[in-house]
Amino acid sequence: MSDLWHASVRHVDGDAVELLCAAVHPDAGSPSATKPFVLRLLADAAPVWPGAEELVGGIDLNGVDPYGTDVEPARRARLVLVRVAVSDGRNVPFDEAAARRRIEDGLRERGLSPDDAAGWNAAFGAEWGELWQDPDRVPSWVLHVRFADPAALAGLRPGLAWDSAAYG
Repeated sequence: MSDLWHASVRHVDGDAVELLCAAVHPDAGSPSATKPFVLRLLADAAPVWPGAEELVGGIDLNGVDPYGTDVEPARRARLVLVRVAVSDGRNVPFDEAAARRRIEDGLRERGLSPDDAAGWNAAFGAEWGELWQDPDRVPSWVLHVRFADPAALAGLRPGLAWDSAAYG
């Protein structure tokens, strides 16, 4: 599955963590204020945060229902997370067509032409990829998460960052 999000820890305080969640793919949409989504997002932090595996508790997070009703991810999320809130949306709503036009206009200013399909497509692909790696130009939000047990946040510290394919 392709990554949809880049998450980074902004603040940790007692039983709460603040995450910056930036889209890295146009299919990301908006982050969900649901506990299963946040559990999936945090599970993908395992490469940088060993506590992620314990938080998940060994369950399969890719259950049948991505919205978390009556499946194991929802049950686990209710156990470990108390509250989830989303705030501070930036670059929202994201106008994908306008972003494409800005890139195309920039390519034309550089002297490229759509008539040179190979050169145009390569240059557009590079610019489009750069756009999705620039947190100042893509949609982003702040997730505020309270945990049931403050000990679950052990090792989670500001500056940790990871990519995620979280959905739901």
